[in-house]
Amino acid sequence: PMPRGPALRTPSGGGLPRPGTGTSATYAQAKHAQLTLKDLGTARKLMIAEIDFGGECAQSALKDLVCILKQMGLHSEATTTIMAYRSAWPEDDRMQESLDNMLLDLFKHSRNLDGQIAVTGQLIAYSQKALAEGRTGWMIRTAGCKNTVSVHRRLSTLYRLRGQAQMQSGVWQEAEQSLLKALEHERLHVKEEDLSINIDRAACLIATGRLVEAQDLLLNVAATASLVIEMPHKGVGGSSVGTVRRVGLALKALIELLERFAVEVRKVADELERTVAVVNALDTDILGDEVDLVGATGTGGAAREGSTVAVSGAATTGHASVAEGHVGA
Repeated sequence: PMPRGPALRTPSGGGLPRPGTGTSATYAQAKHAQLTLKDLGTARKLMIAEIDFGGECAQSALKDLVCILKQMGLHSEATTTIMAYRSAWPEDDRMQESLDNMLLDLFKHSRNLDGQIAVTGQLIAYSQKALAEGRTGWMIRTAGCKNTVSVHRRLSTLYRLRGQAQMQSGVWQEAEQSLLKALEHERLHVKEEDLSINIDRAACLIATGRLVEAQDLLLNVAATASLVIEMPHKGVGGSSVGTVRRVGLALKALIELLERFAVEVRKVADELERTVAVVNALDTDILGDEVDLVGATGTGGAAREGSTVAVSGAATTGHASVAEGHVGA
């Protein structure tokens, strides 16, 4: 037999699929066009043909087609392609989750916040289902390598992404709840809080008017980050330094906001003081008018009393005269 040549290697380290080895011939040709010939147009057509035919590699062809469209800069078409073909595997949770991960990347690229919120919700549901089934690890692919992360770490990441999308959408209360969930799962993963999540929480507190809570939270984060940096036995990575810088920027923004808030409060207080002064002046004028009115009422009463006495006296004198006249007669 003819000696078999070395397998063609893909950028991720795997071999190109070959016809007759359990792989569709159309899919093998598509991968050859994509990776060896660098002919993305031909690879795209062949991937679509494999999907439409419903071949044994249709799922892989759909994922590869999305990657090809992204390479060609057709992100919108990649999103549409996923939406159009995903209904072919409605009961396959792993396939649906894989497609949702791709959609999340596409929505991030296009800054589709509503799409990010919806997809992260679906991915959270998949992870919660896995957690309920007793799964502790989650397989992810990063830079062509497969890694395992805990389900709690996965949920923490998803809740944080959801919270950040909600923050950008201006839905601050919902964002705070998502970030609290992220912290909850982060504690279950590493038994401590993620400082970056707390910085995002502080932004939510500031946006909802809870400035004192935000200040306390940021000061706590700053103290924790400083302790991490000062530890002699622990190397300081870019993450810790970046956290300290973010805390500094957040505290500076909070101070500026508190200063503006203090100025506004002072204006309102001055306006209230002027209003109180006007009300007090009006009360004084009204009280003076009431006193004058009472005085005038008292004088009129005395005059009426005098008139009544005089009339009574005159009447008495008249009666006496009449009586005397009768006696004289």
